[in-house]
Amino acid sequence: MHHALVAVLFLAATLSPDSTSAQVEGRVGIPGTTVNLVPPEGFTPSSAFPGYQQLDSGCSLMVNMIPGPFDQVAAGFSDPIKLARQGMRVESREERGFEEIPGLFLTFEQTVNGGGVFAKCVWMLGTDERSVIVMGTCPEQAKDAVFADLKAAVLSARWDPESAVDPFEGAGFVLTDHEGLKYHSRLANNLVFTAHGAPPAPGISMLMVGPGIGPAPPGKRKDSAAQLRSSLQVSGDPDSTKAVKVDGLPGIETMATYARDGQDVTEYCLILFDGVAFWSVIGRGLADEEMLPTFQKTARSFQRDAFDWSTADGENLVTVRGGWNEIEPQIDGDLHLAHSVGELYLVVDSVPKVEAEMKGLRPFARYCNEGLVELSEDPEAGEFSRVQLGGRKGLEATFTLEVEGMPALYLSMVLESDFAYHHVLCWGLENPRTDTLKSLRSVVRTFRASE
Repeated sequence: MHHALVAVLFLAATLSPDSTSAQVEGRVGIPGTTVNLVPPEGFTPSSAFPGYQQLDSGCSLMVNMIPGPFDQVAAGFSDPIKLARQGMRVESREERGFEEIPGLFLTFEQTVNGGGVFAKCVWMLGTDERSVIVMGTCPEQAKDAVFADLKAAVLSARWDPESAVDPFEGAGFVLTDHEGLKYHSRLANNLVFTAHGAPPAPGISMLMVGPGIGPAPPGKRKDSAAQLRSSLQVSGDPDSTKAVKVDGLPGIETMATYARDGQDVTEYCLILFDGVAFWSVIGRGLADEEMLPTFQKTARSFQRDAFDWSTADGENLVTVRGGWNEIEPQIDGDLHLAHSVGELYLVVDSVPKVEAEMKGLRPFARYCNEGLVELSEDPEAGEFSRVQLGGRKGLEATFTLEVEGMPALYLSMVLESDFAYHHVLCWGLENPRTDTLKSLRSVVRTFRASE
């Protein structure tokens, strides 16, 4: 078995996630939209946007609901000069609808900043009131292997423009109190709320909330939040700055008033730190509308969704919040999860006592940790501390290893139930700004065994 030894090698190979799960078969609904489609083989649901992704190739399949008429959406893809300014070169263009819904299908290449080239296909469908864009994207080097399947998946989309949308479905969070603001639209997994649901425009109060892209900058939270506000085009000179805690997460809250285009504007920003990842809540409105209390009340009602991940037999499960995805097994285990932004990994393995090579809780725990003990330079590594979880006795040990020149922390917990031993192993890169051990424990200690 030697889970831990292989786990070290697994971490070295997955510092940037590169795993995919088994083929997703059949037609599936895309959370937060009224679209269903058939995902390509090897693609997994994304926690960053409505759609699917293939982490090892960098390909994605994204669905965006647009609260605007089809003619306006299609017009944005009709001007070759404007497209060229965005690095886009159209290869094919076809008027293609679905049933009586008008549509437009495009394939094109796009060169982005830094010189990367991506092959894309887009299917736009819409009515006089609302539209949807289904987009497949893959790096140029993956085009020959993936693009045909990606195109087929895009064209498999079916859209019901009359169905209602739950804005929080698949977003990873909810706002329990957004009175005074109405949901308007979704950009990736960021939700946009406006006064009375009006389209965003100058003078219209607006609040946007969602997960950040990539990890938060290292350093003190106040400094990190200032860098994030700059990248999010939020005022760099707030009138007030306050450390807060929302949904158990530490955060920095700022408020500002400034003049823009001859009008006084108020601005609210909340940055919440979730390990090395982050969430942002940004609100803007005219000062005379006095929206700051509404923005603050709504932001402080933020709650992350909790997700139960169970083993295939349904016997054991862990509960995690936002950002985790199941990945293809690389080592022995019944459940394999990864947090792509936080670079945390979790493996759960249960062994019936009759099949265990070592009998007894402590001998079995030592056996599970052999590989980590051998690779650790700390003579005290692997010292057990007693734990009790769900009424079950267990042993816990921590290890610090160096992987590709970077310190990685491992937390290994072994529990004993009536008929099995359970090994829960969680690990990740140490981060100077966050309590890595606390992050690992917050996941490991949600483990529950049914027997």
